[in-house]
Amino acid sequence: MKRVTPIISGLALAGTIVPSLAYLFGNTALEQAKLWMLVSTALWFISVPFWMGREAPGD
Repeated sequence: MKRVTPIISGLALAGTIVPSLAYLFGNTALEQAKLWMLVSTALWFISVPFWMGREAPGD
């Protein structure tokens, strides 16, 4: 789980950037970009506490 959550949070962070660029270049509608960014933001906030800022027991 410790190896998976940084990957998930990185993909979620990219999911907040890519839709805005897609909208900027006219490749997606505004409502679709907003939905993807909302879902990605929620996923990022859920996944980050599992790996960032915590020491493993015994470290």
